[in-house]
Order: sequence, then C-alpha cells, then structure tokens
Amino acid sequence: MTVSARVGRWSNGNTVYVYVVDSNNDGNTTGYAVTLGTAADTTAPTVPTVFGAESPDTSSIALSWIKGTDAVGPVTTDIERCTGWGCTTYTSLQNTAASNHTDTGLTSAQIYHYRIRSRDGAGNVSAYVETYFNPRPTIPAFPGAEGAGAASIGGRGGAICRVTNLNDSGAGSLRACTTAQGPRTVVFTVGGTINLQSVLPINNPYITIAGQTAPGGGIAVSAKAGFFDVIGMNTHNIVIRYIRFARGYYLNHPDETGDTISMFGPANNIVIDHVSARWANDGNIDIWRDDINEKTNNISISNSIFSEPLGDQKNINFGANNNASETIKNIDMHRNYLYGYERNPLVTVKSFRFTNNLVYNYVWEGLNTGGGMSLDAIGNKFKAGPAYPSARLPFRVFPMGGLTTPLGSPSIYVSGNVGPVTTDPAIDNWPLISNSDGPGLGQNGLLGTQYRRTTPLPTLPWPVTVEPATQIESTLLPSVGPSRRLDCVGDWVGNRDAVDIRVLNNYTADIGVFPTDEATVGGLPVLDAGTPCTDTDADGMPDAWETAQGLNPNSSADALDVHASGYTNLERYLAGNSAKPVLSAIFPASQHPAGTVATSLQVTTSANATCRYSKSSTATFGGMTPFSSTGSTVHSSTVTVEAGGSYRYHIKCLSTMGELSDAGVAAFSVEPMPVRQRRGWR
Repeated sequence: MTVSARVGRWSNGNTVYVYVVDSNNDGNTTGYAVTLGTAADTTAPTVPTVFGAESPDTSSIALSWIKGTDAVGPVTTDIERCTGWGCTTYTSLQNTAASNHTDTGLTSAQIYHYRIRSRDGAGNVSAYVETYFNPRPTIPAFPGAEGAGAASIGGRGGAICRVTNLNDSGAGSLRACTTAQGPRTVVFTVGGTINLQSVLPINNPYITIAGQTAPGGGIAVSAKAGFFDVIGMNTHNIVIRYIRFARGYYLNHPDETGDTISMFGPANNIVIDHVSARWANDGNIDIWRDDINEKTNNISISNSIFSEPLGDQKNINFGANNNASETIKNIDMHRNYLYGYERNPLVTVKSFRFTNNLVYNYVWEGLNTGGGMSLDAIGNKFKAGPAYPSARLPFRVFPMGGLTTPLGSPSIYVSGNVGPVTTDPAIDNWPLISNSDGPGLGQNGLLGTQYRRTTPLPTLPWPVTVEPATQIESTLLPSVGPSRRLDCVGDWVGNRDAVDIRVLNNYTADIGVFPTDEATVGGLPVLDAGTPCTDTDADGMPDAWETAQGLNPNSSADALDVHASGYTNLERYLAGNSAKPVLSAIFPASQHPAGTVATSLQVTTSANATCRYSKSSTATFGGMTPFSSTGSTVHSSTVTVEAGGSYRYHIKCLSTMGELSDAGVAAFSVEPMPVRQRRGWR
C-alpha cells in the first residue's frame, strides 16, 4: 500500500489531511493507523550581539542589542538582572521581541549585572551575553569634575590595587591593575617610567588610576617598540588623572606607529584629567571606532597637555572610518593645552564641546570638522607660533561631509574665542571659521549662515565652567597637565617634569619646533622613584592623613566609608586637602519694615560650594534646606516672614572637595504692625 500526503485547499496552516485507501479491501480502511509528524526543533538560536547600556538619568539604565537569529522561526530575548559586582542571584525582567529595554526604579551609581539570551518558539535558548552598568550618579566623578564624562564613577567603592614596581607586567605592575576585573582604584607606591612591550589595555570597566599618589617624580608610561598604542580603552567608567604618556620614535622601524592614548569601541563615561600625552607617531589622543552599532559617548578630556606629535603627525583625532561617527556623542575638551602640527583637533563626531583651550603653533587649522556634527566652541585662545602660516583661520568646516562623518549638515555655535585674526572675544566670531567644500580644497570663504547656531548645546548634569578667553593663560598654564602630586598629609606639591616645562615655556617664549625624534629635544627625563608614604592598612590613604581626619590607620574598612559629601574617604584623599569655605556677606542682618512677608536669605562663599540653611543650630548638613540658587559662590533663597517676628537661620556650605564650612548665622527681625490709636471721647 502506498500513502502520499500534500497540503491542499482543505488544509490549514498546521494541519494536513491524509486519506488512506486500501485497494485490496474494497476501499475499507478499518484497522489502519496513520501517524504523521515533523522532526523536533532542537537547534538553539544565535546569541544576541553588541549588547550595550547607557544611563539617561539617576534611576534607570537603557539596554540595547542586536537580536539573535533562528532558522525556523522568530526569536525573542530573555533579560535578567542581579545587583552588585560579582552577584550571582538573577531576577527575570522580561522576555521581549524588541531589541531594547529600559530598566527603571534603580539606585543611583549602583552597579547592576545584566545578562540576555535568545529564545526561539520551540524553547531553545542561546548562551548568555553579559554587561555591567549603573544609573548616573548624583555627584561627579571627583570633586571639580565637569563635562560629559563627569558621570563616570570610576572605581568608586571597589578594591585598592597597588602599583609597587615599574615592570611591564606581573604582580605589582600597572598592567596587573588595568587588566583586573571589578571596581578598583589604582594607587602607586613608586615613581618612575614604565616601559611597555605591548599596549596597556583597559577592557574591564570601573577603574580609577590615581597618578597623583605616586611619590618622587610621579609616573610616566612609555611605549616605543611595535605597532601599538600606549594605552587603549574599550570599556566604560574610567577615570585617569596625573599620568604622563609618551609614544616616541622607534629606531629603524618608523612605520611601526601607534596612538599615545586611544579610546575605541564602546568606550563611555570616561574622564581624562591632568595628563600629558606626547610624541605620537599617529595621534596623541584618539577616539575612534568602526562599528556603528556600538555607542561611544560621555567623555571629558580636561586640564591636560597634548604636545609635539612627531614630524607632521596629527595631534588629536575623534571620529570613525565610516558613518559610525553618527553614534559618537557628548565629548568635552575643556581647559587643555594643544601644541601640534595639525588636527588640534580633527573632530567628526555627532556632538562636541570645545571650551577654554589654548591652541599653539598650529600649521593647518586648529580645529577641523565636517558633516552633520553639532559643535560648540567657546572661550578658546588660538596663538600663532613660528610654524604658523600668516592669517590662517582657527576653525575649518567641511559642510558636505563624507563617508567618515556624521550624517547631515553641520550645526556650529561659536562665542568668545580669540586668535591671530582677532583679539577681542566680544566681537563677531564667525569670521574665525573657514568654509571648505571638501577635504583638501583649502579655505574658500566663511561659514554659511545655514550652518550657524545661535544657542549652545543643552547643558549636562555637570556643565563646564567657562571663563573669558583673555584669562585662560593666567588660570590654565600654572596648573595644566600632571603638574602636582599628593604628599603624605594630602597637600598638593608641585611635580612637573622637564618635558612639560619646556613645551609650556615654548608657548610663553613664542618658540618651538616639531621633532621627528624626541631625542633631539631631550627625550624622557629620569623620574625620581621617591619614598612612599606609610600606609599601614594598605587602603590607599597614608597614615598621616588618616590620623588628621580622625580615621583608623590600622583598619582598611574606613577607606570606603561615605562622607557627607557623598564621596568615600579614599576619594577625599585623592582630591587633596582644600580649605573649607569661608562665609561672608550673610543677609539679611537687620530689621525689616512692617508689612514684609518674604525676604531673600543670601550668603557668599570663598569658593564654589553647595549651601543649606536651617532654623536649628544642631541640624546636620544633610538635614538642612538647600538654597534655591547654589553651586557657585553666591547663594540665595526666599523665606517667608511675619510682622513682629524674630528669625535666626544657621547656614553651612560644603565645598566641591567635601570640606564643610563653619556655621554662619543670618539674624533679623520684622517690625510689628503699628496699633491704630483710638479716637478719644468728647
């Protein structure tokens, strides 16, 4: 007997009707059983890819990924979460057909561990792919941190990783700390130069590298041999401060090039502050990537020196090899000294703020950009040097863009900049920008009005503080770069090396060349190893500082205790000692006339601070009422009063370094309403 089956007009999507006829039994099918089926689907779908996270606010995390695929049918994604680094107990959040999910109701700055996997209709699941991230913190990366990267938490609350030698690798090396996993703060017990044999990678998130803790002459990280970068970052929540990075000329192998500092792939929430990068044979600092599905954002580069790229090499490059530049955004360069042949910087990212920088001795334009990027350039100074061509404009824009720029047309805002063609920051800044039709065509006129913006980009949680360009030389040059270190009691002491002294002197003396080999300008100086501070409990805080702060130098537990400022005790030490705010001009301090129903409570502080007030003299700072206008040096708030009342408000202010002021008092009264005199009887 032969049986055949096919889907016909009487079949639905999942049912096939089969008719069996026995020709040897007059068509009678009694006694026949027919079973049809398909092979079971046991093949798992592919894993999701490009699993990324970012935080839009202090209580949520936005996840995104590229969904897995399956040969049989549609794929959904399982999302699970656990709380804390190294956690193992997961909660199922959702199974979704989407490729994104926003997790809400979270705790600010808390690290969460997410894992996702693909699931098909038959219940087969892929392997997990994982990531860590945190909601935005309520305080910046360190006291005084500004810009997009200030949202980084670095290694806050994590382990202490001590660098005890200058070896390229192994126990006690800087590499052992950068390649470790989990939140960690790197401190140094030795000064000198670390000579690398391969790139120094940061691929694991949540790290603070505190170069200011190095004794003696501080720390330099150098790499001459091979085709690699000095330091490469490919993750999130990184803080690097007070380190010198140097590439350099590799004898007999000039084609082996690399960046001095590089950020690539999904690098975000990063602060590079008070560093020095020099002698690049590609770029002194680069933000670069190829995958448009990855996100690179929220980066601050501040108070740093980028100098002497070798020969005619580039100083700074931010962008991509393709339109992946479309998803590189929120980059701040604030208060830096740029001394390079060209690309100071070249920027083809979606949004970029360039504020209060000094750009010196550029041959081509100081700042180049193109395509559909949004740029703010505010309060910068461009200074001619011996290499500068006469009348070269500071800015150059390629409106047409190209295959390596963001999509669309540029949107540019400029204000308060000065340069060789104008010394007055108050005049029209648009003549400082040249408009080029395309790469290599040269200057051909001013920027078209259709590309001009009249308002700056939206402010961030910790916006940069912009001062007049005419003041930048006096406020930036004395402190820029890794100019100081911490001593054992937490005071700052000067610590500039010979290279930074020389390149800063070039600025003030109007001299300077671009060497092809750093040896011709002296090369790396020998740095004193110094003597480490006594730190009995190895918690990163010297005994002398702990004792002065009333902490226990024999217990490492207090390093992670949280101060009233919101920072841990370790972070307070790393921020250095600062004078507590001094309060003055406290108002009101007199009697108000009858009929007054409200008055302005005011105080001025000696430095930027956050101020609060209370009627109680015993109230803690956290229990006091914040001034409605606060955060700088002038603070005010409106309070209601009544006729005949006497008032006494106690005021305290917390500096950006976590120092609490002595209490100030605003004491005043309000005259009573006059009593109407009775008219006498006659």
